[in-house]
Amino acid sequence: MSPPSIVISGPLCAGKTTLAESLGKRGWRVLSARSVIARFAGRGELDREDLQRFGRQLEMERPGVWLLRAAVALGEPLVLDSVRTRKQAQIARTYLEGCRLIHLTARLEVRRDRFNGRMGDAHEFDSIATTSLETEAASVAEMADVVIDTSMHDERETLDLSLCISEW
Repeated sequence: MSPPSIVISGPLCAGKTTLAESLGKRGWRVLSARSVIARFAGRGELDREDLQRFGRQLEMERPGVWLLRAAVALGEPLVLDSVRTRKQAQIARTYLEGCRLIHLTARLEVRRDRFNGRMGDAHEFDSIATTSLETEAASVAEMADVVIDTSMHDERETLDLSLCISEW
């Protein structure tokens, strides 16, 4: 029996891509929403502002469906990194049979430190973390099979907890 698809959600710098990469090393195919948006935009790499702009455009034109189409094209099982809206999570739950929704979170100061270590300064993080997209991304936790606080667990523990919930 093949493992279920895993759909990851969570706010900025909660550890979504780190978990997806760890699962990819375990054999799952990984679909990055970032890469889907970049393909739509016709560019290889996008800065955060363009990523959000093109992502909003896709979501307005085809709410949740644009991401599902890419997931279906890749085939199951897969890891979807990540859903950011309740609509995206609802569509993934409906059409990715038996998928597990894992929501990652972390304390604000931990996420701020991660952001500063990778991308920028605290002021930039604070302005991004308060956007409506980030608020909605955090609300997807209510739909999740499990919520994992990555400020309480290291990468290995987060992977182990995710594997337990995926029943594989």
